[in-house]
Amino acid sequence: MYLHLVFSELQEIAVMCDEGKVSPKRIGARLESAVLVFAGELRVIHALLYRPQQAPEEAVLGAILANLAASLHELGGLLTCLPADFTRSPTLAEALGTVARLAEEICSECVPLVYAPALTQWMDRIQELAGTIW
Repeated sequence: MYLHLVFSELQEIAVMCDEGKVSPKRIGARLESAVLVFAGELRVIHALLYRPQQAPEEAVLGAILANLAASLHELGGLLTCLPADFTRSPTLAEALGTVARLAEEICSECVPLVYAPALTQWMDRIQELAGTIW
């Protein structure tokens, strides 16, 4: 999974954004790329939860969900610090919509299987963080 790489890239973009050292166009290209990869990874996680033919062990799934929550939190914060003249491309807007929609569908009451309490807390946190993406 590339989720950790997505998280790292989002952190790097946030630093650039905070420092104001790059143009909105350059931030936009990196952000678009990271969010497209993020959307792909989220599709895999979503499928894992909704069609768990080969469900990973609880510890592995917990790590995946924790990383997903951290990445969503980082993305939500990054979206609030973008320069005032930043314009979302249609591709970025669509990818953000995909991330938000898929993350919103990850909750303890949404997924078909019953998971351990620790996992359901992560799922509910992910659904909550989905609202920060728009």
